[in-house]
This record gives sequence, structure tokens and C-alpha cells, in this order.
Amino acid sequence: MKPSETNNTSDIVAVRKIKRGRGRPSTAEPGGEELRELIIAAATEDYAKHGYHGSSVAQILAISGISRPTFYRYFKNRREVLDVLIGRLNNSLRDIAVELTVEEDNLRGVVASSVEAYFAWGKRIGRLVGPIYREISDPESPASEHRQRILQELAELFQARVESLGRPPLDPLMYEALLHMVEHIGHTAFWPEEKSGEEIARRCAVISRILIASLALPEDEDQLPPLPLSPA
Repeated sequence: MKPSETNNTSDIVAVRKIKRGRGRPSTAEPGGEELRELIIAAATEDYAKHGYHGSSVAQILAISGISRPTFYRYFKNRREVLDVLIGRLNNSLRDIAVELTVEEDNLRGVVASSVEAYFAWGKRIGRLVGPIYREISDPESPASEHRQRILQELAELFQARVESLGRPPLDPLMYEALLHMVEHIGHTAFWPEEKSGEEIARRCAVISRILIASLALPEDEDQLPPLPLSPA
């Protein structure tokens, strides 16, 4: 199964409602890892709707149906559960990129697979792309810290894949700048709502052209994709 065919946002945020009494855990509540995952799923829904600053423990409780004491058995506060959530989301992007680029043996293939990885990830997490992108420079949000980590990991991965083709090493700032470009153009395909297939293809074409044109050597003219023309 390809990453693009995995769970969409509705699968990620599906939360089982649990009846409970006020102020105390219900015997109907699950336990252990299942309960922890229920809390994370509820936090996912809350974060997708409200972002970091608009989220709250109270909203997570309302979505999940668990009690406040139960929440605090698993997480210290709202930030901790969102930190786990955003870390998972970013790690899934890295994992998809590794999976799709590992067997490519030319620049155009590496670029095409890298772009496919980003858009497969975006399709998987859907509207969660929005708050993650909005908070990339917000030091109070876990999204900012995780974004710095994942950008470094992705830049190193992309650089290693390109250089494995026998290409000269480039300034790491080049790869960082290109990833910023992918992030900036790519996130609009899924937020504030998912675009049409035609619009997503348009963004893929623009990103691919910029990446290959930026990394191409003089002898790579045949690997350049067509220039994306203005839509009618």
C-alpha cells in the first residue's frame, strides 16, 4: 500500500465517545495504551480545529469523553500531548520520504519521489497541515521545535540522496532553502481545504521544476521537466 493510500484525516481524528460521571473516571473507560491513544486522537481533532493557542484540556476532554483525572494520569498538560502528536506527524513525513526515495537512481527520480512524499503526507494529515504551518515560527508551539528538527533531518536525507548520485556537495543552506519552498507552496494544497487534483498537480509541477532547476548540472538538461505555464 502506498503512503498516499493510508488513513486520511477522518481516520486520524475518529474518536470513540465514552460516557462518564462528573469528576471521576468511568468504568467504561479503556485503559493503558488504548486510553492514551484515545487522548491523542482527541487532541488531534482539537488541534486541527483550533491550533495550539486555541486548544485546551477541556476541549480534549469533551471530544474524548474521558475525565480530567484520567487525562492527567497520562499527560502533564495540553502541551505535552500536542508535542507527542506533532512529533508523530513530522516523523511520518520523514518515514514516507525515506520509503519513496530509497531506490531512485537519477535526479529527476529523487525529486519526483520527494515531492510525492510531501503530498502523500499532506493528503494523509489533511487540515492538520494548517496549524502546523501557521506555527512554524511560534516559539510557544511544539510545531516550531519539531519543525526545526524535521527540516534538518529532511535536508540531510535529501542531500545524501542527491550526492549518492555522484553529484558535488552543495552548501547545506541550499537544501534548507529548497525545503522552505516546498513547505510554502505545498501546504496550500491542503489548507484551508484540500484543493482539486488539478491544483495539486499544478503545485507539484512548480515545486519539481524549481528543485530540479536548482540542483541540475550543465549536463542535466534532459532531466528538466517542462516549464509550468500560466493556467488558462
